[in-house]
Amino acid sequence: MIKKIDKERLINIFDINEIESPFRKYFCYEENNEIIGYFCIDIIYEKIELINIFVKNEFRNRKIGSNMLKYLIDFARK
Repeated sequence: MIKKIDKERLINIFDINEIESPFRKYFCYEENNEIIGYFCIDIIYEKIELINIFVKNEFRNRKIGSNMLKYLIDFARK
């Protein structure tokens, strides 16, 4: 399941350093109540820019990144 997540929770899980931006939105990929991947985007007017996409090593090669990109495309179309 892909859903929005707040920045603080994401940083605590993945120990990432993100630049502050009022345009930035975060989404996570959750499976069996475990967050195994995420992506972040900037939304500026009609433009969406993918900043980062990540899947934990042990969950790679399972089309999770592809599913997140498909979700992003559908999100952008809306």
